[in-house]
Amino acid sequence: MKFSQKIKNIRLSKNMTQEAFANFLGIGYASVQKYESGVRKPDFKALRIICKKFPQYTLNLIIDDIGAKHKQVQVKETEKERTC
Repeated sequence: MKFSQKIKNIRLSKNMTQEAFANFLGIGYASVQKYESGVRKPDFKALRIICKKFPQYTLNLIIDDIGAKHKQVQVKETEKERTC
């Protein structure tokens, strides 16, 4: 599942609007909009805030992101092998 959908699912599970969610987290409303639309991902500071407020979702938020980056590295390594 994409990070954007995970953030949205957390917010919806708490029956919060994007504005209420942003206020609860202490981050900008526009940031929440961008996270949910997939335009950008939170920086480390914002991710840390989200994980502190919703510790039960921490592993889910981080694991898939690490897995996706690992897959990207594997693809790049495979592409390098093909060109050599």
